[in-house]
Amino acid sequence: MTKRILIGVALLGMAGTGCSKDSDDTGTLSDYDAMTAVFADSCGPGCHTDGSSSGSLALDAASAAANLVDMPADGDSSWMRVVCGDADNSALYQKLFDPAPFDDPMPLGDTLSASDIDLIKAWIESDECG
Repeated sequence: MTKRILIGVALLGMAGTGCSKDSDDTGTLSDYDAMTAVFADSCGPGCHTDGSSSGSLALDAASAAANLVDMPADGDSSWMRVVCGDADNSALYQKLFDPAPFDDPMPLGDTLSASDIDLIKAWIESDECG
């Protein structure tokens, strides 16, 4: 198992059972949980979780959706952080690439793998978003 999946499994164990965002009937992580596991691993420590919220954006599993969906981006309010169903017009997704549409690409000083980027896009374009 990859570190990211292990984090997701740990998050599920802490979250309890019965939450529709935890997993489906096969035990597979939901798009949301897979995405927030990426955040915990790559975006959170010192930036967007653990009591920090750079750019006024906490990305922990409990608050990521509320802080992302239909919220204006701090660096450029003409962008929405997440437009459900439309990754191309979502600042969160676009900021993963260099050059970013505004400010620096994220995460700072690093890049996500193609599979991590795909997980974020999958949630934005899923029925779970919003």
